[in-house]
Amino acid sequence: MARTYGMHFVDYFPRRELGVVYFRAGNLEEAERHLKHSIEDYSTAKARYYLDLVRKAIAEQRGGKVTPPVLTLGVEQPEQWTSEDLVVISGEARDDRYVAAVSVNGRPIFLEGSERRVRFEQPLALPQGKHTIEIEATNLLGVSSERRMVVHVDRDGPVITFEEVDVHETSLGKEITIRGFLHDDGGVSEFYINGQAVSIEKGQ
Repeated sequence: MARTYGMHFVDYFPRRELGVVYFRAGNLEEAERHLKHSIEDYSTAKARYYLDLVRKAIAEQRGGKVTPPVLTLGVEQPEQWTSEDLVVISGEARDDRYVAAVSVNGRPIFLEGSERRVRFEQPLALPQGKHTIEIEATNLLGVSSERRMVVHVDRDGPVITFEEVDVHETSLGKEITIRGFLHDDGGVSEFYINGQAVSIEKGQ
């Protein structure tokens, strides 16, 4: 805090303002150095904003082929089944030209500033059914990469339908035969009657 007059004070960030001056003067290396020092001392939105401008200008000066960010998801399979109320989409975006933005289904992930490596987690409240989730990462030069994954939200148990119940006499007494079918979009894996496992063909 720098005293200006009497009891009036203003925020004073000399390295930040010096970095802005160097940026305006075109000395990008010195601008980056001072802005990084300023953020290390005390991070401000203004310092991060100008540091992004400096990094973008440096990348444009260097030229070369601009590749999209490398985007990896926290799950290996592109199709997932879940019964959770909140589905957490997680992953990591990497780019030597700095990742400036990450979004999940068009919803931006909050970033204080660009980074070479950004880890993200976004909880989504999804209703029952099939959902296509789009994840996008963009670097400072505006080049993007996109990944998609399919999430099946299944909170309902299998449907059990009885078509026929047959009761008949045998030498050992009454025997009951039950005929019907099971159905579940997520697949049926086990079936029990009176606590006893019944062999079934696994599937929908």
